[in-house]
Amino acid sequence: MLETVRRMGFRGNVGLDSFVHTEGSVPICEMNPRKTMGYVALMYAKKKGFKQMRLKIGPSPSDPLLPNCLIDNYKQQLRFPKNLFLDKL
Repeated sequence: MLETVRRMGFRGNVGLDSFVHTEGSVPICEMNPRKTMGYVALMYAKKKGFKQMRLKIGPSPSDPLLPNCLIDNYKQQLRFPKNLFLDKL
């Protein structure tokens, strides 16, 4: 797949999404021309010196990977009760 895209002229980062099927196959369902959240998690783990980790979603920790809140056009604060974070194993 990547060789075909390369021959078409694409150069840059690419992320492949897939899933594990109940029968054991792992089909690729999407290709994204960008760095993925998995890449961000790996760079974060490398910076923190984690050898093993897991990416989780849950109550916002003190060191989240994404913003805890946003400000809308009306200057209202939108808070997110859950966030992505890494656990060191």
